Amino acid sequence: MVKKIDSFTPKIDPTDWVVIETFVREAVRDAEPDRYTTAQPWLSAVAQLVQWSIKVECLDLERAVIFHPSNIFDFVGQRDSRSDAAQGTIRSILLRISARLLGEHPGATEDRRSYNSSQGKKPYTASEKVGLRSFVNGQATEHRRKNLEVVVALAAGAGVTAVELLLLTSDHIEVRRNTVLVHIPGKNSRTVPVLAEWEDMVRVVAKAAPKTGPLVLRNYVKYRVGNAVADFLWTCNGEGVKPHCQRLRSTWMVDHLNAATPVDLLLKLAGVTQVSTLQRYLPFVDVREICDHMDALRLGANS
Repeated sequence: MVKKIDSFTPKIDPTDWVVIETFVREAVRDAEPDRYTTAQPWLSAVAQLVQWSIKVECLDLERAVIFHPSNIFDFVGQRDSRSDAAQGTIRSILLRISARLLGEHPGATEDRRSYNSSQGKKPYTASEKVGLRSFVNGQATEHRRKNLEVVVALAAGAGVTAVELLLLTSDHIEVRRNTVLVHIPGKNSRTVPVLAEWEDMVRVVAKAAPKTGPLVLRNYVKYRVGNAVADFLWTCNGEGVKPHCQRLRSTWMVDHLNAATPVDLLLKLAGVTQVSTLQRYLPFVDVREICDHMDALRLGANS
């Protein structure tokens, strides 16, 4: 069984597979397929789920996030070109794996609305942002403090994902007189202006950055996989608000939505193509009344 899991390679983009291979194989191995013949379809299903989760939804490579039933239902739901039978098969496989990895979720076959879990998507409040800075500054070692500065400043200030953080070097941060830009490499390459409230921290990061090598987790040479940042954050403790990559990026997204950043520009900045990706953040956007924006709406209608 283990040999089958370790030898089969799913049909997905090789560049994506390099990032998620370890996570996928370990998940399937720990889920313990029932039969030798189920290992291959399980690997294919998990690989597709994980690839979509990090590329489209920009989620962290954490089992509790990737294999939560709500994410599985979202993944299956967007595969609208498949037959009902195919949809049912992959949903069944993934929910079975989810139950084995995370434990049983009551009502796993019920309406997907049962899984509208928002904790991982919830942005940080203004007071919690202060707590994040306190947590960073309160670390016992310089190593932890510097790595946390990079994660918090770039994820909350520029929407950099956990996987993208591992790709950044000092060359990817451009400090100008009145602006700081992050040039994010990879398949979703883009340039993102840092939000003003996080510029000070990013400037500190840029000033302290080594001239060569990665910005974050330089000592994790053998373990620079997608979940390395999440694993590092899990080991950090201290006073204040403990950061979580997904919530940091959610904070950045909601800050832009509250500032009325044009949707087409926000999608480019976020490195995503589907407008539906923004739907998860709408419950956290400030409530606006039509009557308060009548002039702006009339200008939009007449343009």
